[in-house]
Amino acid sequence: SVRGEGAILLDKNGNRFVNELLPRDVVAEAIFKQMEKDQTDYVYEDLRPIGKEEIASHFPHIVEHCKEKGYDVFKEPIPVVPAQHYFMGGIKVDYDSHTSMKHLYAIGETACNGVHGKNRLASNSLLESLVFAKRAAKRIEKSLKERNHYMFDQTTLKLNVDPLIISALKEDITSEDVSTNSVMPFSKTGVVDLICKEDGIICGLQIFERTFELLDEACDVEFFASDGDHVEKGQLLGRVKGDVRILLSGERVALNYLQRMSGIATYTANVQEYLKDSSIRLLDTRKTTPNNRIFEKYAVRVGGGHNHRYNLSDGVLLKDNHIGAAGGVKEAIMLAKEYAPFVRKIEIEVENMDMVKEAVEAGADIIMLDNMDDDMLKEAIAYIDHRAEIEVSGNVTKENIARLTNLGVDYVSSGALTHSAPILDLSLKNLHVL
Repeated sequence: SVRGEGAILLDKNGNRFVNELLPRDVVAEAIFKQMEKDQTDYVYEDLRPIGKEEIASHFPHIVEHCKEKGYDVFKEPIPVVPAQHYFMGGIKVDYDSHTSMKHLYAIGETACNGVHGKNRLASNSLLESLVFAKRAAKRIEKSLKERNHYMFDQTTLKLNVDPLIISALKEDITSEDVSTNSVMPFSKTGVVDLICKEDGIICGLQIFERTFELLDEACDVEFFASDGDHVEKGQLLGRVKGDVRILLSGERVALNYLQRMSGIATYTANVQEYLKDSSIRLLDTRKTTPNNRIFEKYAVRVGGGHNHRYNLSDGVLLKDNHIGAAGGVKEAIMLAKEYAPFVRKIEIEVENMDMVKEAVEAGADIIMLDNMDDDMLKEAIAYIDHRAEIEVSGNVTKENIARLTNLGVDYVSSGALTHSAPILDLSLKNLHVL
């Protein structure tokens, strides 16, 4: 600081030996070499060229500290040595401030990012705080999203999700987007805001982003929320930047997925709220939109529910028509046990007490009590008496689920989670060309 104001460096004989305004590492090296040459533990720094009034007004703490150590800066030079501050930090980082350790980032004077050379200049702190801190935050955010257990992994995304999104895009664009091509014949970069228009749970951001990426990998989507977050009316959820033609052509499909999935997550969360003080697991069913099951069952999980069977290959669930085909409850269970692998649990749907008794006697693993009134439910639960797990189903909605919380059942399944959930209203607004 004082060298910048005019102080000079002197050797033991009072001779100036270096240009004090050279880069810090050069000056530090010169001081060290002069100390070796003179066989001294320090060199001298003379503040007097600055002027007495300026020294007193600009550097009162230095004046006071030197006085405590027995030096009068107004009358004599003071001894100085190179300090560690003259060197860059020792922790090597990349351009996102990430170290060699998986979850460790270093920012500021502790970091060695390679862009400053050997010197810590006056403005480096701004570069570190604004540029590298932002880069680190973005990298951390991305890594957290990648670890988020709600997200589809890359294998599922490429094999099972991408073809469905592409099919939806083909449904919406059979040959060309006539409206967009008429107003935007050439490529121009634009940006558009993703706005929430009602309170709820956001879900499907990865699918929203993937829709634009499949149209153009250069699209950049930045989110200000994550799947599972409670969002509010008017909230800015993200921005999409890219070719304006892609933004316009992909808008409807991207929003359709996001609105539908967010609606299911929101409805599921509302139903789950009635079960929060119980040990009951809330399950979905196969009553999903054709070709959208992977998205809708994912949305149930985001909303706090659990997935029942994904499809007919995923488990044994004997319903009324299976029982009719087999000739009875006991017969259906016996046939299933003989056919299905031993690792499969056998679940059976029953509608009255006679069926309950048969199911218990035949050794069903899970008994689904379907469309029973409260009195019959209580009787059936008492009879089963923990000899099988119990699931309750049949027209279960958020309006009537509270009555089941204290009955002692293990699961409640509700087709309404997927077939009756309204969408969450979202919109892409404020598109402008850059």
